[in-house]
Amino acid sequence: MSIWELILLFISGIAGLIVYIFPVDPGHHSKNIKYLLTFSGSYLLGVCIFDIFPEIYSPSFSSTNAFFLAAGFLIQVLLENVSGGLEHGHLHHHAGIREKMAFAALILHSVLEAGSLLFENSKQILAGIIIHNLPLSFFITIYLRTGSQKLYNVVLPLVIFSLSAPLAYLVYQQWSIEGSLYEDYTKNIAALSVGIIFHISTVILFESNKDHKIDFTKLGLLFLGLSVSFIANFLI
Repeated sequence: MSIWELILLFISGIAGLIVYIFPVDPGHHSKNIKYLLTFSGSYLLGVCIFDIFPEIYSPSFSSTNAFFLAAGFLIQVLLENVSGGLEHGHLHHHAGIREKMAFAALILHSVLEAGSLLFENSKQILAGIIIHNLPLSFFITIYLRTGSQKLYNVVLPLVIFSLSAPLAYLVYQQWSIEGSLYEDYTKNIAALSVGIIFHISTVILFESNKDHKIDFTKLGLLFLGLSVSFIANFLI
């Protein structure tokens, strides 16, 4: 992965500063941001189905990797119980230690998610993570602004979040080098991260609406995201 791709990954995480510079009414605009989150979730689901799952179940991977995929799914269940579901647009602000724990869970999610970039077709996965990070960074900023209006209380955590995935990828990349002490573990890390992505994408898409009615805009974005990921599988 090139330095420019890592920079794009960083920018996608820091993009939430737009919401700080130009404050929005969460109640009015969060629906539009959630639509972007829906598209990102459907795109990531498509990446899992059309690209990553076939690779995980190829002869080059083992049944152990499938176990780590399932483990990643369960780990994300635990993480979102700590974060309050911030990864998929739930804005339940907590103060004090609860806020720090929620943010730590979000950083761990980002660090583990970066392991998916070890797959051969990492460009399509990178695109999915970037698309997912954009609405996520907006929600993080809104979440942080709820607790404090001070700039450093918003910028510092957002910068930490933005750096977490690129730095984690660089570490994983070093581990994956042939002859490295951790080389044998990198496929397990990659599979673990896919379990996390699969959970996030399905939760984003299949959470019930409060009124339990079909949202045709959301349904259209689901079809669009899956279609784009399917086409990108042949182009990227």
